[in-house]
Amino acid sequence: MNFRPGLPELSILNLEQIIPHEHVDDRRIVRLTEVIEGDGVLKNPPVVLSPSAAFNKYIVLDGASRTAAFRALGIKHILVQVVDPARESIQVEAWNHAVLGSKVEDLFARLEQDPAISLSPVSEHNLHSSWDGGNPAVLIVTHDQRTFQATSKVKGYESQIEFLNWIVSTYHEAGDVERTVTSNAAQLPQLYPDFGYLVILPRFELGDVLNVTQRNLLFPAGLTRFIILPRALRVNYPLSSLMLDLPVEEKRHKLNKWLKEKTSQRGIRFYGESVFLYDE
Repeated sequence: MNFRPGLPELSILNLEQIIPHEHVDDRRIVRLTEVIEGDGVLKNPPVVLSPSAAFNKYIVLDGASRTAAFRALGIKHILVQVVDPARESIQVEAWNHAVLGSKVEDLFARLEQDPAISLSPVSEHNLHSSWDGGNPAVLIVTHDQRTFQATSKVKGYESQIEFLNWIVSTYHEAGDVERTVTSNAAQLPQLYPDFGYLVILPRFELGDVLNVTQRNLLFPAGLTRFIILPRALRVNYPLSSLMLDLPVEEKRHKLNKWLKEKTSQRGIRFYGESVFLYDE
């Protein structure tokens, strides 16, 4: 629903039309359900990829936890931003994970117990990771700046995704995890006093995300980071409108009317420069 050229396309979908591409962290869902209920609005709509001839579902690119929170709340319709690579700029990056309150030696012990996993030190100039043609490397940077590389010895698409899910779930169980864009572990103890180690995850392309989803596989929670232009933020759409006992077509009509009123009242602003928003 893009009644005005240049604006992000916002629509209301049935949750049954939407599938995730990644696992979700149950702890984040619990927090989000409380926040969404307390706010009474959906601040930032999830971003979904429009269906194609090869795949007739909407794939959540950003907002898997928000869609899971709506399911937990029993709300069957959700406001989304629909994107298409032919129309929007869609760039895929990877989050890195700062693991807090856990010792890296414990993770190494788990990795070394598995004969299917290779763990070896690497030099600092190799401080990056990528899909690398189907053999993803996970880099682990210790508190004292030593870097190790973990890879799976088992080939095959499913096995590689399973390896990524296993290693991410292993350190999620051991400590708290904060997503970060930095690959410089030396910066993190200043932000997190209980910093244990940094995990640098592989970067995937949009085609990889589609391939994994079409195979009914899921990436680990918090791996992919999508940069989408333009992006609709702080929409603050009322939950009460989404919870109405109406067909989805009528809810879309109400959304269209709401957006036109927002536009006429100059309630939509565009920022062409980088902007940092601080919570009130």
